[in-house]
Amino acid sequence: MKKRILFLILFLSVQLLSAQQLIHRSIFDVCYSESKQQPLWLEYEVECNEGGFSRQGLNFTKDTQFSGVTSNNQDYYKNVWDKGHLAPAADFNCNYEKLTATFSFLNCALQHENLNRGPWKDLEKYERALSREYKVNVRIELEFDANSLLLRSGALVPSYFVKILTFNNQLEVYRFPNSASVYHTYFEDYLLTDLYQVIEGCKEYNERSAPITTITNLNFKDLRPTFNGELVKHTHYSLSYSEKHEQAEWVFYEINKERILGLVNRTDDFRSDKSISTNSASLDDYKSTGYDRGHLAPAQDFSFSTSAMSESFYMSNISPQHPSFNYGVWKDLEGLVRKWGVNSTLYVVSGPVFGSCASTIGSNNVCIPESYYKVIYDPLEERMIAFVMPNEKGTKSLKEYVCTTDYLEEITNIDFFPILDDKMERKLESAKHILKWIWHE
Repeated sequence: MKKRILFLILFLSVQLLSAQQLIHRSIFDVCYSESKQQPLWLEYEVECNEGGFSRQGLNFTKDTQFSGVTSNNQDYYKNVWDKGHLAPAADFNCNYEKLTATFSFLNCALQHENLNRGPWKDLEKYERALSREYKVNVRIELEFDANSLLLRSGALVPSYFVKILTFNNQLEVYRFPNSASVYHTYFEDYLLTDLYQVIEGCKEYNERSAPITTITNLNFKDLRPTFNGELVKHTHYSLSYSEKHEQAEWVFYEINKERILGLVNRTDDFRSDKSISTNSASLDDYKSTGYDRGHLAPAQDFSFSTSAMSESFYMSNISPQHPSFNYGVWKDLEGLVRKWGVNSTLYVVSGPVFGSCASTIGSNNVCIPESYYKVIYDPLEERMIAFVMPNEKGTKSLKEYVCTTDYLEEITNIDFFPILDDKMERKLESAKHILKWIWHE
């Protein structure tokens, strides 16, 4: 009997998961749950703030390209549940075709009338106002719990709606109860100040599984950034060396979850890199300068073999860092990225932001960078995050150093992952994505 119960539980679990699909449409991406007959999350970019097309005569319809089960008109008949747009019609009414595309049941949720016509509507106006000055990306998540109402049709009413706005290197998260209690309240009342963990889902049961497999199976060299210096390929990392600054403009390496770190100790065999055609900086350049020989690709990330560890001590992988920076926030960031790589294979770009190079060290005039950056890309989870930190003692939490990859590309003149298609690049590089990563602080 126990075996039969266990089998039933496993069978139902698989059925529920397989009913979860990631769907891409022209104006939004949505993770849809057939078992709940509701979206789990939906993402879009605000395209219009004062369009002229009318929604009159438009009604929600079933997506003809989607064969699964969604909510329908009966779910919203003679009750308090509105057909709540997730990607709002008014955000797309500069183009009639896109306006019409918002009237899909894939973009529709069971939303209490007091929420839909109250603070939620006001928040939509706010995001459109922001879009007059900034590019605004929006993610909406629906939360379900033991109190979620199950309708006779099988559709499940969400208990909460969450809206995440990213704009101008800022992030705002709002969480609303899906109930009458929001009547006569302001959307600002629902702004979260605590950390919010985004929903993880639609990974294994992704309609775009073939393209994602292609991305994850790309060769290491296919993912490397564009380069303005001399491209050098070592066994375990690549770099672009800037002769003008006597250091790499970037170092590109992989943190592979299959590798076991900590197998070998530091070799500390700092030495010039003979692969650089104009010769790299030397050990003497750093002596008695007050600056550390700071690794761009950390030695600990190469502790899976003796040869890899030794390779990390080429002077082409070294940059002058303030000691309190090197042993402070930079070290903390390196440790955090390693933790992220325990269960994922990550691609990391690390390097300096040179600035004016007002100060140099050594006979080779090694530039002292103003700041340092890291960009971390997880192809399987389709997430990316970037950091920039001044070359000084850090006093902030790591989250406060997060920036958009777009911003880093602007100040470094480097395209970090040019292999990505334009749509994916915009999605990953235009926002901070703080909520997509687990923070061990």
